[in-house]
This record gives sequence, C-alpha cells and structure tokens, in this order.
Amino acid sequence: MISYSSSQSKFKPSGFSALLVVLIIGTVSLAVAQSATFLGLGEMEIGYTSQHGNEALTLADGCLDETMRRIRLNTNYGLAGEIDLSIASNSCTINVSLDPNFPGDVNRRLIVAVGKISDFYKGVSANLSLNGNVITLVSWQEVNN
Repeated sequence: MISYSSSQSKFKPSGFSALLVVLIIGTVSLAVAQSATFLGLGEMEIGYTSQHGNEALTLADGCLDETMRRIRLNTNYGLAGEIDLSIASNSCTINVSLDPNFPGDVNRRLIVAVGKISDFYKGVSANLSLNGNVITLVSWQEVNN
C-alpha cells in the first residue's frame, strides 16, 4: 500500500506565482512592443507625407520660375488659358491672368502654379509687375489648393 505524507499533498503556490509573474511581464512587454511599432509606423507615414509635400512645393516653385522666364520672352504667355507642364512623371498646372487687384493694368500678372507628385498637391501664387521684358516679383506665397 502506498501512503502519502501530508507534506506531499499540500498545494505549493510558489510555482503558480512565478508563472503568473512571467505571464504579466510577457503581456506588458508585448503591449509596449506593439505601441512602439505603431508609433514608428506613424512617424514613417508623417515623414513620407512631408517629403512628398516638400517635393510638390519645390516643383510648383520651379514651374513658377519657368513661367516667369517664358513671360520675359513673351509678355502674353499664358494669358490664353491653363498651362500643363510635365517633368518626368510629375506635373504642374499653371494659370496666368491679369492681376485682379489692378483692373485695367495689363502690366500686372497673377500666376498660380500647382505642383503634383503622386497624390500630393502644393501650390504657389505670385504677383508680377512687367516693364518691357523686366519682371518684378511683387509677392509670393504658398496657397491652399
């Protein structure tokens, strides 16, 4: 016959406590790792958006410069309607009009250039004053499009 002593049949909680501590630490570590991963992904998305937005703004500014160069060569350039410029796989839409702040003054121009890179759009607006083929940039600003 087998006999059990009373010390063998008693529950020893030390193993259970250790298992519970390991489980809690593992859960907390997993939550911290998941939070760090999501924060990192969010930062990557912000960086991507910022980079493409800056590239679109640079493109719009370059198209504005090109439009000013073409106006210097032909003062009527762009007054006939919207202009589309393509640069590699990117594009700009440019509108040249007489400056509405100076009605009747044919020597004042308003140029709005919008650069597009992928699905990112940025625009710039400039007011110009013409004196022959000399162009004076009166104002420049980034615009919401």
